[in-house]
Amino acid sequence: FHLKTAFVVCATTAQRGTSILNRKKKHIHYLDGRMVLSLKLKGGKQKLLPLPMLAESYLKELIKDKDDEDFLFIGRGQKGKHLTLRSFNKTLKAKARKAKIKKQISSHTTRRSLLNKLIM
Repeated sequence: FHLKTAFVVCATTAQRGTSILNRKKKHIHYLDGRMVLSLKLKGGKQKLLPLPMLAESYLKELIKDKDDEDFLFIGRGQKGKHLTLRSFNKTLKAKARKAKIKKQISSHTTRRSLLNKLIM
């Protein structure tokens, strides 16, 4: 379930995979009734990202049993460590192959796809 949630958050926010994958529960806040995610961007900048409703619904389910210091997305067999971008992309590619999707897919392709959709 956490891989699907990570994919939904990456695909609906167009943020860098590493900015999403290394977040802990304490980085989730509520502002005016909406869930926002505190991000550390490239260059060390901080940003509050309002989450789309789909991502918010997945994250609510994911965080209900987590402590503030727990990572949102845990790597397989990695107690206390976050899911790495490499593992996430490897899993995405395996899922795409299984679904018989021939195009290359990664966290960065989802980012570009959403940004292109917004520009059009």
